[in-house]
Amino acid sequence: MATVWAPFDDNTLGTWLESTRTGWTHLIYFNSLADLNTKMDGRRLQHEVDILGIVAHGDAGGLVNLGSPLTVESIRAFQVQLIRLHWYLKPEAVVTFYSCVAGVGQAGSELLKVLSIWLPGRWIVAFTVFGIVGTIMGQPGVMGYNTRNDPSTSLGLLNPSIPYTKIARNGQIVRWPAGEGP
Repeated sequence: MATVWAPFDDNTLGTWLESTRTGWTHLIYFNSLADLNTKMDGRRLQHEVDILGIVAHGDAGGLVNLGSPLTVESIRAFQVQLIRLHWYLKPEAVVTFYSCVAGVGQAGSELLKVLSIWLPGRWIVAFTVFGIVGTIMGQPGVMGYNTRNDPSTSLGLLNPSIPYTKIARNGQIVRWPAGEGP
């Protein structure tokens, strides 16, 4: 089982040491999806990745900042790299965007649905709350907050099972977060 913690390398998302004791088998810093694909290729991860955690800024619903904004409107610019990313993921893989509020609202839903069409069979996950990256008990992660920069609204470590998670698969939202629905 291969699990990849992949922070976008913009010097604001934290630093981690690669260690299997973290629960992630691979740590890959990247500066574009093309770079992530190249680095996964170098590690011989074709058809091996069960869980991919992409850590990037996402300060609005439907936005993941990968150097260039990944949105429904811009997704064609990422076409080749998304098709290539498909080859590293196992058929039931989970791709989680640790990108703050990227999953919120209609824009978040549309982005997740489109990504889940381009990565068929995979579970595409995003959150509807803010996150602050860090190392929690030696494990890389993202702490969730209802309100940006307000520790009193802490939700603990973000993961796909919390109520502030939106999940898409094969073009459909299959799990709605608290406060949203079809």
